[in-house]
Amino acid sequence: MNKIVILVIVLFMLASCKSEQKKETKKKPIKKVESKYIKVGWVNEDTYTVKVFGSDINNAKKNAKLKILKDIVKTRTLNNSPYLNVAGINDEFKKPLKQGKIIKELKISNGIEIHYQIKHKGLKKMFRRN
Repeated sequence: MNKIVILVIVLFMLASCKSEQKKETKKKPIKKVESKYIKVGWVNEDTYTVKVFGSDINNAKKNAKLKILKDIVKTRTLNNSPYLNVAGINDEFKKPLKQGKIIKELKISNGIEIHYQIKHKGLKKMFRRN
């Protein structure tokens, strides 16, 4: 009989130790990974950012410039602008595109992801040109 009582007490103590261990693991603080959030699209009236992928840095830059040009054409189309000539748009935005900068790059399994940003005074009005 004494053996049964001792066995029950030992089992009770083991069970209570396990529940305490579970509680301790739940109380550990979660490490926060801080990452800089970069807004895609309009940052302000003079700054526009896109996020693109490429096989290498040069390909990603090329894709970024192409995406910006596509966004310009899309914006002008939605605003019924008569200035939809792609060659003309390319010339009009040549300086901002050339001066654009990669503000973030991340190597991924099949290449690179970048955030490419262009700045120019009155850029948003240039996008919407009527």
